[in-house]
Amino acid sequence: MVRTHNTMSSVSIEAPPPSLGQWRAPLALRPFFIAVALFPFVWITGLEFIWYPTLAVVLAWRNRRAFHHIGAFDLLFFALMATLLLSLALAPAIATGSLDRVLGAANNLALIATFYFCAKSARYFLNSGSLNDDATTLFLMRALRRNMLAFLIVSAALYCIWFVSGGSDVSMPTLLGLLPKLPGILSEYQQAVLVESDYLLGIKLPRSSLFAPFATTAAFLLAMMAGIYLLLSGIRVQPDFRRSSGLVPLNVAAVSMTLSRASMLAVIAAWLLAAFTSRLKMAGLLCILAVVGLISFNLASSFELLADARPGSSSTRISMYEDSVELVLEQSPIYGIGVKPRTNERNIPIGSHSSPISFLVRGGLLGMTFGVLLYLAPIIRSVMRIFLSFALGAHRFKRPTLYGASYSLAFLAFFLVQDIDAYASAAFFGGVFVGLLNGVARS
Repeated sequence: MVRTHNTMSSVSIEAPPPSLGQWRAPLALRPFFIAVALFPFVWITGLEFIWYPTLAVVLAWRNRRAFHHIGAFDLLFFALMATLLLSLALAPAIATGSLDRVLGAANNLALIATFYFCAKSARYFLNSGSLNDDATTLFLMRALRRNMLAFLIVSAALYCIWFVSGGSDVSMPTLLGLLPKLPGILSEYQQAVLVESDYLLGIKLPRSSLFAPFATTAAFLLAMMAGIYLLLSGIRVQPDFRRSSGLVPLNVAAVSMTLSRASMLAVIAAWLLAAFTSRLKMAGLLCILAVVGLISFNLASSFELLADARPGSSSTRISMYEDSVELVLEQSPIYGIGVKPRTNERNIPIGSHSSPISFLVRGGLLGMTFGVLLYLAPIIRSVMRIFLSFALGAHRFKRPTLYGASYSLAFLAFFLVQDIDAYASAAFFGGVFVGLLNGVARS
């Protein structure tokens, strides 16, 4: 920040952000900056399930002082990991899962640790002052915005290819694709899906899967990048709210290109929630809560409408949830069965497509309780602080922070309909978002 003074007034002039050659990230932030800058390239190589856990360990080591204090978040992490490890050791894994499923459970444990390391480190960014420099936050924000713009531009070009080819899926092999067919989740990383066909409301449409093995995960990553961008903007000395708020419709457009129903609804709802609360304070918040209550009152009709948008996918999910609950209640309701087993009747393992259901299958009622609290308790507490502050006119936070906090709806949507600990990029960026949100709310 460059300031000029005269005897009559003080004028603040914002210095332009430095170029890449001039700017050097603080040591504690470099793993995060590398994760953002190389995000598309890591996906194309197919090595994200190795890259992001490794980067999370480096991030945690660079911010190791964050782990000197043990609080409720840490205890929940230890309790969840202990429960899942105990279940894996004691539950009938041999009867219900193969070696592939045991390796899958080990991958889930590694990604829970990835989320934990990133959340703790990101919160420490704020406490240690690593983000106090406006040039640092500006540079990170610019890198996040470029990823979203790249997604929009490349996806639009690939849509043209999809239409010209008559609706054929577009994909490319990764580095792992040079190897023979790999088992389990590793096979998903042997090709990078660019655009795939889907049927929404009975119409064949293209959906972009850039940056992630599946379109739903791509939508989640786009939402988390927008949330992180807005939170970073909110901690600047002089945030440019017009630019920050302009990012939201850009992000809504990008997420819509994935055709992910949950994420599309979540980012639109987040936008409306923040706008109403920002302008109307408590009246706006109460208005939104009244609408949520009305939707909840007609939950069956709302759910049926969403299910009809893609009936095949919805019926498969519901059937999967029912089978998962029945299996756990029959075999081990307290600590689960350790793995998500495969059956001949299904293409995906039992316990998939929902984080609470996944924790229930692998860790029983104990694992589901610890998992839900670990991932959602910090978010709920932080969002309540930020939104109530705005609703009461306390002016503790800046407007971009309110918009960033509203993106917790996208996190919640993904948590409910997908496995938060199945994809390394989701664990990494989701952890950074939760850590920044918690740190901002407590600052």
